[in-house]
Amino acid sequence: MSETTHRPPAEPSGEQLISLARAEYTLAQAGRPDRAPAEAGGALLGPAGIVLLWTGPVLAAAAVLVLSRVMPVWLAVLCAVAGSVLLGVALALAGRFRLRRREAPRRAVNGQRADAAGLSKPAAEWPGSERSTRP
Repeated sequence: MSETTHRPPAEPSGEQLISLARAEYTLAQAGRPDRAPAEAGGALLGPAGIVLLWTGPVLAAAAVLVLSRVMPVWLAVLCAVAGSVLLGVALALAGRFRLRRREAPRRAVNGQRADAAGLSKPAAEWPGSERSTRP
């Protein structure tokens, strides 16, 4: 009876790593929702931003005019600027909260963690690379 020795598999080749990266990318793309509605909505954001860009100064000027009837003009301008700053800070905090609450696609993240754990193991511990326990 001849003894067979098992050699650990070789390190993953460059082609295997490229194949793995492509598979992970495909999995991440599959975990994302359909992009067509998002792209259509994104196309409307540009014109909306331009309209709001012109609306903001007009509203600020109107606020200054209204406030200047009951207080000096310089104080009315200061109040309008303070209101704009408060609105900007509130919107920035709301956006930050929503970004932190967003979750990454679970399947892709778990797959990447498993791949990273598998690549960090020594080759002897890979599945299918059982070494002979005989001396």
